[in-house]
Amino acid sequence: MKYPNYLKKKRSSGVFIPNEAGSGYKEFIGELKIKSFNEISEKLGYHIDQVKHYWLSTNSENEITCVGFKVFSNDIVFIVTKGTTANLTKSQLDHFLKDYKLKEEYNSVETRSILQRGIDNKSLDYEFLSEVLKIKLPDPNGVFFSEFLNLYLYFNKGFLTDFQPSDGLNEWGKYFRAINPLIIENYENVAKKYWGDNSTNVIKEINTQSKALANVPNASKNEYIPLHLDENNTVNFHMLMVCHYNREITLDEFKQINHGRYMQQESLNASAIKYKLGNFEYEFAHDGSLLSSNLKLL
Repeated sequence: MKYPNYLKKKRSSGVFIPNEAGSGYKEFIGELKIKSFNEISEKLGYHIDQVKHYWLSTNSENEITCVGFKVFSNDIVFIVTKGTTANLTKSQLDHFLKDYKLKEEYNSVETRSILQRGIDNKSLDYEFLSEVLKIKLPDPNGVFFSEFLNLYLYFNKGFLTDFQPSDGLNEWGKYFRAINPLIIENYENVAKKYWGDNSTNVIKEINTQSKALANVPNASKNEYIPLHLDENNTVNFHMLMVCHYNREITLDEFKQINHGRYMQQESLNASAIKYKLGNFEYEFAHDGSLLSSNLKLL
């Protein structure tokens, strides 16, 4: 049975973009066959690195399925719906975004990933980043600080080329500090015990242990943790990776990460130097390479 046109439920392309006037959203009409959210970004003139997708399952009750934001901002690029209506209301958008929080979308690891892709692809220029981060970048060359990212951004010829944390922590140090500040505080206290006021080496030790923690299999319940328990409720995850997961280490690196905590031992091997650290003995060749076959559990 055919129904008159005025009784048919009006459908749409399923893509809405902001009105030029800056108020509300209009249906995007054009040659667009939706295959992916990235394709929509490119069709609208954005590099895929410039758009962050916030989406919910198509099985949800929401008419909206995805909102594309300019990265590091609340600026909406597009809205994707199920296509059952040609009208999009503010209440629908507000309901879809009720749990959305800008800061929570960008932990340190996600932020680093976005920026690194932008560097690799030359997709984040100073004009775009100055817009979304609300900072003044009068010169396409130079170093600028972003309070939102808590990072220094380095530009050359208009493109992002590098970024550095303002507090010295790497992405994993920032990540673990965000989810459990006590982890980083404990590592900091241990490092300060041996490095004193040498903040550079304190930060380096924290970053080294944070990176190792991020790479340890099943870190919270790893079977080797009891063998590498350290002071102040810390675990020497870096050496755990060396002893049990074939992480390479040189003698200089060993002395750096374990500064003040190892003791040199007499070695029966004239071509080796032996050190004791915690429950293990380590033998290094005179060229600084670890003789891993001589690792001995005490």
